[in-house]
Amino acid sequence: MRMLHTAELPSLMSNQAGPCVSVYLGTRGNGSDPQTLNAKWNGLVREADGILKQNFSGQRARFLMEPMRSAPEIISNPKKDMHGVALFRSFTTAGYYPVMEQTSDLVTVADTFHLKPLLEVIQDQDRYFALALSQKRISLFKGGRKGLRLVETYDAGYGERESKNDVGARGTIDVPRGKRGRDNAVHFRPLDRVSRFIELTEPYIANLLQRESGSLILVGTPFMHRLYRNVNTYPYLAENGVLASVMHDKEVIHQRTWPVAERILLRQEALMCERYFEEAHQGKASDELSIIAEAAIQGRVASLLISGDARKFGLLNREKGLVALSDRSEGALGDDVLDDIAQEVIQRKGQAFVLPQAAMPTTSPIAAILRW
Repeated sequence: MRMLHTAELPSLMSNQAGPCVSVYLGTRGNGSDPQTLNAKWNGLVREADGILKQNFSGQRARFLMEPMRSAPEIISNPKKDMHGVALFRSFTTAGYYPVMEQTSDLVTVADTFHLKPLLEVIQDQDRYFALALSQKRISLFKGGRKGLRLVETYDAGYGERESKNDVGARGTIDVPRGKRGRDNAVHFRPLDRVSRFIELTEPYIANLLQRESGSLILVGTPFMHRLYRNVNTYPYLAENGVLASVMHDKEVIHQRTWPVAERILLRQEALMCERYFEEAHQGKASDELSIIAEAAIQGRVASLLISGDARKFGLLNREKGLVALSDRSEGALGDDVLDDIAQEVIQRKGQAFVLPQAAMPTTSPIAAILRW
């Protein structure tokens, strides 16, 4: 069984040749040694096997269970910052994925996969950009909670011989260099040269970001912040940044910028809750499960908020939007309908946010802002 790539996760919401088996195993905390984890894994697999055998023919159950018998190697050799592993199995899918958020042990057998712990990853909600600024180099990084990757680097030599570190630059801005440059009639003071470097670079940055909506966080001295903000055209430039000159290293940049990005994300969630109350006064929001389920199937949900602390076990009728809640008895088919509704919203171009129950706008574990 292979490890799934992040880009493959959205396809797990598509119609599958069911049943769909989802197994989540937490790998942190007590009992996180390989021997205990393998024992816990075998217990979860036996639980999934019992549900399948109770509801489907023996041949179908055996076919689905066969790839799950052996625990993924990643359980014995976990990735850095991994908090759990999720396994997905249907007649057309067999793969596992490392979960970076805290997760609890869970088994579901239903008509879709359980994806609630991964909804933020699927929607790329924690995506942001960092722009490291210095007088000779500007570097654009893209990433999220797990880390950053370098998108592009621009260097300016100002007529000086480039250092060995400049050799691997992916882009170079040719800054006018005064008497030593091509135009002998132009004389630039140091401030003029730095300003010109930023003026020439900003359109390239803006072009790379033209289809994006993630926050752009600046990293550099107050002087460099001021110069870049004067010419910036990207509408999602963060109000706050990192006021320090640091190495243009992705790990260093991520360590300094993620706290800023996380505060922005939390503020966006708070604004979403405020918007819920505003729309509720206009009759365009609801926190009733049955109303939201029907609206989700009809494509009327623009933004959905669900509690990460609550589960509503049952079945969602994906044609009429009816919800049938039930007790999760041994061998029962079904899933958390909060997750089912969220997947329907996402597939209809809406957004779904998983919040702690304490951050929800009402006592209900689900709330929605409607399109109409």
